[in-house]
This record gives sequence, structure tokens and C-alpha cells, in this order.
Amino acid sequence: MRADIFIKNNTTGEVVSYKDDIDDEGNMFIWQQGNFSCDCNRFLFFERARGNEPDWDDGKCGDGGYSVNIKVGEEFYLKEFDSQSST
Repeated sequence: MRADIFIKNNTTGEVVSYKDDIDDEGNMFIWQQGNFSCDCNRFLFFERARGNEPDWDDGKCGDGGYSVNIKVGEEFYLKEFDSQSST
């Protein structure tokens, strides 16, 4: 199913969004504990949503640099931050 992905840079407060497909059950494991939960991957998603193709930098690995909200229709499948404004 089609979802709106919102990614927030927790340092700057900037929020970007893009649309992507998630599985039918709305399994958020990959975003909560899997590969997409690490800052290095969230950095890549964030920059690509801004129209950039950054070099991968394993020095950006960590936790807490980026937060993610995932919304399908009016329902949040994952909500890590409150503000929903996006660029």
C-alpha cells in the first residue's frame, strides 16, 4: 500500500516527505529496529527526498539523528515526532 514517509532531521528540525510502498500489514520493524532505523540509512532517505544523491557515509551511523513518521491515509503506522510540516 502507498504511504507518506516523513523524515525529520532532529538537529535542524527540517522535515521532508516522499511517497513509498509498504507491505500490506504495515510492518514497521525495518523502520523501528531494522536497517532503516539507523541514522546512516535515514540520512540517505532524507537527502534523496530533498533531491540529492549523497555518498553513503558509515560515519553517520547512530541513533537519534533522524525521526520518521509513516502515514497511510489518515492513519499513522509509525509516529516518532509530533510536527507534521514538511518541505
